[in-house]
Order: sequence, then C-alpha cells, then structure tokens
Amino acid sequence: MPLFDLPQELTKTHWDKKKALPAGCALETQLKALQKKHDSVDWKPFDAGWAAQARSPADLDTALAALEKLYRSKVFPLKLEAGSVLTEAQKLAKDKAAGKPAQDAVRAITEAVKTYSKAVDDGLTQLAKEHAKALPALKKSAEAEADEDGGDDDDSALLDPKVLFKQLQLCRRDPARRVHFAFAGDNKTGHLCLSPRTAGRMLFAKLKDDTGFSVGAFGQAWVDGMTLYLSMDKPLSGLTKRVRPPLKVAGFKVSKVVLAGADGKAVEQDDEPDDNGAMAEPPKPGATAGEAMERLKARIKALEPGVIKVLQEGLGDTLQIKNTYQALRQAQGSGDAAGAIKALQQLEGLLASAVGSASAPPTRSQPPEPPPLPQQLQQPSGEQANIFKQRAAALTARLKELAVSNPKAAQALKENLASAAESAKKGDWTRASGWLDECDQIAGIRTGRSATPPSGDAQKDKTATVVYTQTRLAWDRTRKEVQTKLQTLEKALLAACANEPDFDQIAANTRMLYQVLDHLDERLIDKLDEALNAETPEARKAFKSEARDIIGDYLMYVTTDGFLRDIDDNGFVEIALLDTLTQRLTAMNKALLAA
Repeated sequence: MPLFDLPQELTKTHWDKKKALPAGCALETQLKALQKKHDSVDWKPFDAGWAAQARSPADLDTALAALEKLYRSKVFPLKLEAGSVLTEAQKLAKDKAAGKPAQDAVRAITEAVKTYSKAVDDGLTQLAKEHAKALPALKKSAEAEADEDGGDDDDSALLDPKVLFKQLQLCRRDPARRVHFAFAGDNKTGHLCLSPRTAGRMLFAKLKDDTGFSVGAFGQAWVDGMTLYLSMDKPLSGLTKRVRPPLKVAGFKVSKVVLAGADGKAVEQDDEPDDNGAMAEPPKPGATAGEAMERLKARIKALEPGVIKVLQEGLGDTLQIKNTYQALRQAQGSGDAAGAIKALQQLEGLLASAVGSASAPPTRSQPPEPPPLPQQLQQPSGEQANIFKQRAAALTARLKELAVSNPKAAQALKENLASAAESAKKGDWTRASGWLDECDQIAGIRTGRSATPPSGDAQKDKTATVVYTQTRLAWDRTRKEVQTKLQTLEKALLAACANEPDFDQIAANTRMLYQVLDHLDERLIDKLDEALNAETPEARKAFKSEARDIIGDYLMYVTTDGFLRDIDDNGFVEIALLDTLTQRLTAMNKALLAA
C-alpha cells in the first residue's frame, strides 16, 4: 500500500459529488492528473519491512540508496503535480464569477495540498528511520563475521594491493560471493578497491578523497574462475580496460574482465591483453603487426570520402553508419586492431548497401567547395573536422532557407549549430556530432522532408522536437551559468580568507560548492536526447514524461536543500541561484507539458 494516501479533497470525484467546481475548469483537469500520477506509482518497494531483507550494513546502505533514488524520481514529482493543482486553485480564487461553493473548495484544496506535500517530504524520513532501526543488529552481526571474511575496510587499506588481492582470492574460492567495488582514476592511472561490507558509493567517496580522482565507478564484483565480473551502479566507459593496471599491481591474474548487466549476463568484456596492453591484430604471413596496422589505416582513409557522401546525402542507414564509423575510429585510436577490423568490415557493408553496390563506394572527385562558414565553424582541423565542416556547411545553407519559411526552427537550428561549434572547438567530436544530428532532425536534411510546418499530428510532432531541443539547450546553459556563479563565489571566498592561518583547508573545502552540480546533473539532457531520437510518438511521449519527472526531482532539490539556501545567503557576492533555478525549471516543465 502507498506510504501515504491522496486526500479526498485532491480528487476530482470528490468535488464532482459536491458540484462545487465549475464544470470543465482547469482545476478539475489538474486534480485528475494528480490522482492519475499518484495511482501510477509502484508503492510496493517502499512497503514496511524492506530493511529486513538486508544481510549486512552495506546491503542496507545499498537498499536505502536505491529506494531514495527511486523515491526522488517517482514520488517527489507528485509534489510538483500538487503544486500545479495549487496554481489552478489560486487562479480560480481570483475569479470574481466563482461562487461561494467554489471558494470554499479552493480553501479546502489549498490545505490538502499543504498536507500532501508534507507527506511527500516525510517519506524519505520514514525510509531513514527504518534504516536506522535495522542498522545496529546488522553491524553487530558484521563484526562477528569480520574475521571470517578477510575484510579490511580501514581507510588506510583502501590502496593496499595486498588487501585487494586477498578479497579477489576469497571471491575466486567462492564464485557466489559478491563484494562491493569502487574504481577511481583516468586512462593512465587507476585505483581499485573491494569490500564485503562498505557500500560501493561510500567506497568511491573514500577513494576520491584518497586519490584526488573524481572520475570513476562503483557497484558489485565477483570472480568465476579466471573471469572478473563487474556490475556497475555508477557507470564509466572503458572500465573493463581501466581495471587492468591495479589488478596487475595486486598480482591477481584474470583472463577476462566482464561488465555484467542487472541479469548477470555479459554486456561488455575485455580479453587478456598482450604485453603492450592492447589486442594485437592477427598478423598475415610474412607481415609484422606494424605493417598490418598501416594497411588498416590505409583502408580506413580510403573509405572516408564514401562516409562523408552518404552522411551528406542521407543515403542508407545514416545513424548506423555514423555510429560504426565512430566505433572504428575509437578502436583504431586505442590500438584495438581486432575491434577496428570488425568495425571496418561492418562499415564497408553498410556503405555498399547505401550506394546499392556489392563493394565499398568508389572514390569520387571532391564535392564543390561549401559556402563560407560562420567564423566559429572554421576553427577545427583534421579528419574528423572535415566531416564536421561539410555537415555544418550543409546545415548553414539550410539555415538561410528556414529563416524565411520557419523562423522558430531556424532559431533552434542556429542555437544547435553554435553548441556544435563549441564542442568541436574543444575537440569533443562525439558531442559535436550529436549536436549536428539534432540539427539534421530540425532541418529535415536526412529525411529529405521540408521544415515548413506540416499540419495535424505531424505539426505537433515537429513542434515537440523544437521544444525538446530548446529545453535541452536551456538546461545546458543553466548548468553552465550555475557553474560560473559558483566559481565567482569560490574566488570571493578565497580572496576574503587569503590571510587566514587555515587557508589551505578553506580552499579544499570550497570544492563542496560544486556538489550542487552533482544534483543538477545531465539526466535531463540525456532523457531529452532519447526523446529526440525516439522512433515512435508513443516512445517520445514516454521519454517526455520521464523528463518532466527529472525536472520535478530538480525542483524538489532546489526548494528543499538547505545548502543551496546557504549559498544564496553567502554574504560575499550576489548569487540568486534559488530564484533562477526555480523560474527556469518551472518554465521548462510548462513547455514540456504543452509540447
């Protein structure tokens, strides 16, 4: 059953019986939406007794973290819906034509919204109380088992290769044994630690403090024979390769590192590398590995004109071709010759299919010079830049047409092009290409459809695409603005404390300011990307609903977090994050609701 009930005063049926509200008014619509949202929540995970299923303090911490995340994403948005009810009630209260029954109803609804919103806020407190109630017994049990499981969670042991080796050996002896893991590092240096008791999230936090690396992952780990399995709660690309160095330092040999999904099945794996840490291309008779790689580079270069052509003209499965080409370049850059050969063969087949030939597209004369690009689009250079420039040139030409036929689409296209140029200038070709993909959708280049506003459902779908793009851009700009304001505050704090004896400690503590951006993360951008790339209207609608839930999560954080209020009241510089974020998130939610 639900953690709390929806008050009857917040249901449309209650007021239908009393006939107190004007028929068909906006308040009735919002009451109906709130009830539907409340009833759609799966309350079962929050049932009393969830803590009793934990077998260790770490399991209990993990369960609480998962429930809190679920609660914030599914239950907190109910408060946003209740706020919409309150807005419509206040509008009705100002309507001079509303009679006394309607005014009485508004007062009752207003009080019910306050009660309901408080119940939403108190839900997390209930979860925390159940966690606190179950924790002492689990701690006592864990202490009794500490000597048996070989664990050592002391902070000083986090980076000890001997402790890592001991935990891995225990896992190898018992394939059913699951431990928490955390990894922190970059492409060159990495640190891996395991614990049977401390939750992965806490391990990662400790590891960040000890190593200074903020990039990493955490989750569960187990060993089966010569294979190390990792299941990530916090994802990180390339983890299967990144953990190799710390495993080598610990002296623990595995033939495979496998990234497992929630069902335990492999979704990514890294086989045993050669002495150079990379998979070697199977050499042909009489050829060295270096010669084989040179031939591979030549084949890739020969294909590039064909890739540019099909992407420009929208031939074949352009999305699959683009993704395969990016995978090919990544494999080549990392020295994964086997992976590069596989991607190359796939790309040759896709290009052959796109041009209706059984062989790869022949090299043709270069297309005519594109029209001059805006200054910011003339900066990048290199192979990837050539593709970028030619795609951007086509979009720039299309921008001039849209300025006449569809100014709103032209504005969205112009903003996306600017973001693409910014990413390209930084050398972030993956994100730059993503921005251009969105430009293609707005401009209709890949499908060949005109961007002139269609009618009916097609017009609504096109309008939604523009709204999703504009909302995505707005949130990206807002996050950057928040970061800039935090940097301004940090500089002011450091300047004011320059002569303090504990200045170094103060400087280190200012990093806490940026935890705001951990809450106001990029989930909304990712979800809107999914909406833009959805293949059906139903899928797009579902992603839009999830995006609104994320906005509700952000709004809940903004309106309830004390640390954010403290930042606003810092006494050094004017920040006004609360007002800015509340206004913009509310506007975004309203725009998505109408799309």
